[in-house]
Parts: sequence; C-alpha cells; structure tokens
Amino acid sequence: AMIDLINREIQPDILHFCGGETIETWASVLEKQPDRKIWQTIGVPIDDPQDESWKHRLDECWGRDELEHIVLDGSKSGLAGGTGATFPHQNVADHLGKDTANVIIAGGLKPDNIQDILAIAPWGGIDVSSGVESEKGIKSPDLIEALMSAIKKV
Repeated sequence: AMIDLINREIQPDILHFCGGETIETWASVLEKQPDRKIWQTIGVPIDDPQDESWKHRLDECWGRDELEHIVLDGSKSGLAGGTGATFPHQNVADHLGKDTANVIIAGGLKPDNIQDILAIAPWGGIDVSSGVESEKGIKSPDLIEALMSAIKKV
C-alpha cells in the first residue's frame, strides 16, 4: 500500500528497496508502473565473516529482469546498510565471477580506499555518503574533490 502511494503521489524514476523485498513485490510494482526502475540493496555482513547469507540473497536477485541494479552495502547488527563500513569486495567479485556491471557498491567508500576497491572489478557504480563527511551529515567539498581525484586515477 505504501509503495502504491509513493508511486502515485511522487512518481519516482527509481524505487530503491533496502530490505527483504520479494520478486513478487518487484513484479507488483512493475505491473502497475512498468516504467519504474528497481534497485535492491543487499547487506554484506561485516561483523560476522562466517555469515554468507548475502550470497543466497545475491544469487536470488542476480539476473532478474525486474532489477536494474543491485546495491551492495556493508551491514552489521541486522542493518542492510547505512553503516559507513566497507565489506570484503573481493569476496563479492569472486562470487560473481567479476560480472559486476549492474552492481553498485556502497559502504565506507573514501578517498583513501576507493582506488583499491575500484581496481577489484568493473562495478556498475558507487554510492558514497559518510566517506566524504567532515562530521556526521556534513559533506566536505575537500573530501568530495579528493574522492573524485582518486577515481580519475583508476
């Protein structure tokens, strides 16, 4: 019901889901609004290296026509993302066989680590937030510039 309301009232180009949404949820949205693009976040646990539940979720979502992008973010304590922490990007690239063109990476991306992370695989995009903040919620023009400069060197 909330998704239908958002679609009707706001009419976003992209719906970015950050939970355990199902294929049926995506299909329902697209049935009513076929022009919507859907992104799904999958949390890659950083506080339990033995937790490989992300692999099952990624495999479930992988190659689905309903999804334009999969967003991978460092998760901890049950949060799908928004932790500002990096996850083992190499493990993800190894699992996918480097077929990462529709994968957007998020979580702990900063000027001092972005080159190494981008060198791992040809990611489809990056989502940067806390990695360019001078303090919580305050973006730093200098850190943004440093990030962009580091990206251009890749």
